[in-house]
Amino acid sequence: MYQAVCRRMIEMREQAGLDLDEMERRTGVSSSELWKAENGYSRNRLFDYLADYCTALGKTFTVTIDDAEGRR
Repeated sequence: MYQAVCRRMIEMREQAGLDLDEMERRTGVSSSELWKAENGYSRNRLFDYLADYCTALGKTFTVTIDDAEGRR
């Protein structure tokens, strides 16, 4: 599931036509940290950035209890 979130982050950013430098400007998170999050190297920080990342893209995200518990 983690890798799927990472892939989706990249897809959303690319669909918006934004590079990591623009995401840094919009989120206040360094482009190197965002790159690490997108590519799965910063697992602990990914969820710290996710809300700001989505907001910078004009998106929202929802996590349900089922998601948190791994239910489908």
